[in-house]
Amino acid sequence: MTVATVSIDTDELARLVQTELSSMDGVIRAAVPSTQVSQSSNSARAWAMFCYRVYATAPGTDIDPVVVGVNVSHADATGAISVSGDIAGETLGDVLTDVPPIRAMSGLAVEEAAREVVAKLKAHTAEVIRAITDETRRA
Repeated sequence: MTVATVSIDTDELARLVQTELSSMDGVIRAAVPSTQVSQSSNSARAWAMFCYRVYATAPGTDIDPVVVGVNVSHADATGAISVSGDIAGETLGDVLTDVPPIRAMSGLAVEEAAREVVAKLKAHTAEVIRAITDETRRA
């Protein structure tokens, strides 16, 4: 039996995810003007793409930055790709929000799943603000 695999353009998917996540920036900076934002994406043997933004307060505060990320798996044995996300401390690794995997069987479905995961992450923007201002979250 041959299993069809889903083909995705990870560069295009990363652009989509970054564009969608970037809408958090203004809300976070309005609440914490000193917030510094960086973005990146990577891949490895264990995952097809991890696309994320890091929110950090001004240097010298020692409060652990917060990573808001979307993870895209390689296709599994059935050909499905899973898209999940989380909000977690960069160094502490404390998971503040976890979005369970959404399985997708086509490139378009992967894009839709990524948008859904990002929407769920964006609903927790207030948690990012709380975390980057929480003096007890020192790295």
